[in-house]
Amino acid sequence: MRVATPGITALSQLTIDADLDMAGTYQVKDLAAPADGEALRKGNKDIANAEVADAAAIAVAKLEDTVCTKALADSKIATHKADASAHHSKLAFVPLDPDQAHANPNDASWEDWDLSGEVPEGALYVLIYMINGSTTTVRNGGVRENGSAFDNYNPVPSWGVIVGTSTEWGVSCIVPCDANRIVETKASSKTELKFNCGGYFI
Repeated sequence: MRVATPGITALSQLTIDADLDMAGTYQVKDLAAPADGEALRKGNKDIANAEVADAAAIAVAKLEDTVCTKALADSKIATHKADASAHHSKLAFVPLDPDQAHANPNDASWEDWDLSGEVPEGALYVLIYMINGSTTTVRNGGVRENGSAFDNYNPVPSWGVIVGTSTEWGVSCIVPCDANRIVETKASSKTELKFNCGGYFI
């Protein structure tokens, strides 16, 4: 590195305070890469070419470890799109005749419901109807994935309470089923609230 005082030749815009008191400054005139065997200077110590190369290699390695290239990002996006398309292409709904009413063995407790007699292997979700057989009283019911801790337990209206007619009323929901096609059900009244399977997604 060669430095010169102002006014000798055309100088760059970079100024360096000579003694940190702002009394005088030097301006960089020229900066060239050192030839083999020569060195840059940092204070009173030499920075050899090999050390510069080593530092550059470390910086490049760090960047390669932390930077996701566009090509890599595009590849990952394409993979996820393919996985999503493959998954959703499997989801076809198969309806069932919901004439097999299931009753919980106990009131107000979560119970396993084995649907393997109606739903085949490979099913991912089931459509469940909760039917309130009472024409005068609102009952609570719920369906959830087997093993879940979610207390999905809500009122199932009575049609008679809503419009004053003697007709059964219910609600429907879609829940995941496990590999054994088991879901969990809960009913405030095991005699009046029934469950039917209206189909499955596979």
